[in-house]
Amino acid sequence: MMNNLKIKIAPILIGAIFSFLSCTSKSEESFKILPQEFHTYKAPQSNIDSIAFWKNKDESMSHIYVTGKEDGAVHIYDAANGNFLGFVKKDGIGLGEFQRPNGILVLQDVIYVVERDNHKVSVFSLPELIFQGSIGFNELQYPYGITGYVDSTDQSHKIFVTDNPNAGIPQENRIKHWKVTYNETVQIKYLGIFGNQMFRKVETIACDKELNRLLVAEEETSKNKIVSLNLTDGSLESTPLDTFKFLYEPEGLALIPELDIWIATDQSEDDNRFYIFDRMNLTLLDTIGLNGVTNTDGIAVGKIGEDWFLYAVDDDRRVGSFNLNVLY
Repeated sequence: MMNNLKIKIAPILIGAIFSFLSCTSKSEESFKILPQEFHTYKAPQSNIDSIAFWKNKDESMSHIYVTGKEDGAVHIYDAANGNFLGFVKKDGIGLGEFQRPNGILVLQDVIYVVERDNHKVSVFSLPELIFQGSIGFNELQYPYGITGYVDSTDQSHKIFVTDNPNAGIPQENRIKHWKVTYNETVQIKYLGIFGNQMFRKVETIACDKELNRLLVAEEETSKNKIVSLNLTDGSLESTPLDTFKFLYEPEGLALIPELDIWIATDQSEDDNRFYIFDRMNLTLLDTIGLNGVTNTDGIAVGKIGEDWFLYAVDDDRRVGSFNLNVLY
């Protein structure tokens, strides 16, 4: 259940907590800067895009998984300290191989890797990274982003993927969804195009199962906004996001249920910023920056111990970590 008291006091808390650091942006707005915990090593040749957090039963051994579009690999780091643990590099067009991996999602002990140039989503078990199957081989053309949730009725995974053939032209086939069931074998069922909303260019997508909501980032320059859809039927929801226009390009989206907030990236090379929205009504609570991070594509959040961490891509080459315990 949502904590009503937390919702009421969140703007005050956030404003007070971040007052210790601030900067003036290119647009002459002043906002707070969150200090950095660590950076992963630089990998400019990888063209890093998206991040997923996996919580191990032993939280001290939790990982972040990061896609590298140019090197065709998924990089693995220690979520607590950023140490490099290895990578999965399977450059190729076969089953379980990668061609320009982009979006990435972890549900329970399963990881989904979107491959734009292989036109599919590869599925692996964690932590062994054993290939389990592929999604969308016959349905996807230029997939980018991915989200999903665990269906409590049967523990199946409901998966949503953004697809961008003919980007820039309004089309209603840009979100597709599947049901993935894990029993003795993996069963994948295509559920079709999700909803009938017209989108021009979509990448980032994220869901809130508890509130039956799907957020979609429309990256077309004339739009630059996030759209809220009903998670059941894909119908359009009227929210304050309808009139909130991003200054640059909406990219990463991350939900922190315990804090009742969404975090969204407004990607810029010299004016990078992150918006904090109220989870319930999607109103803007605050704008923050992240020290040492710019031009951010993907973000992810994860909890280690009592602290929530935000992980953000820095200029396509590394990942920065930021402790969000100040938001409690």
